[in-house]
Amino acid sequence: MQKREARVARKTNETDIEAAICLDGCGTAQVDTGVPFFDHMLSAFARHGLFDLEVRAQGDLEVDAHHTVEDVGIVLGQAVAQALGDKRGITRMAHAAVPMDEALVLSALPDPATVGTTLPPAAGAGVSGILLSRQSADLFG
Repeated sequence: MQKREARVARKTNETDIEAAICLDGCGTAQVDTGVPFFDHMLSAFARHGLFDLEVRAQGDLEVDAHHTVEDVGIVLGQAVAQALGDKRGITRMAHAAVPMDEALVLSALPDPATVGTTLPPAAGAGVSGILLSRQSADLFG
């Protein structure tokens, strides 16, 4: 099977981001966003997810970290979507609850192809349908 990997770049007035991901990696990370805690979290994300991640970001940190964090999320979402390709063998959705020392991590991931999709109501449900949030497109392409 071909490795599922992608490289994405994004340049705006506020940020300049490059990211690469290999979903079939071993958990290595090279991350430099200029936001130390964000670097730590992205590195842990790669390590525990067992994928390889490279992120280089320059942003308007003199204002705050908002644009950097937001645009890294957009780029990573695009990279994951590209790396998944036709998504053969991928489960449509996933969730996890992971207790870690004094924290509880809750995560729910939808298939990015379903974002913005209108689903038909269940028979007799009395609703006109469900519109999934467009906000997850920021993180998933």
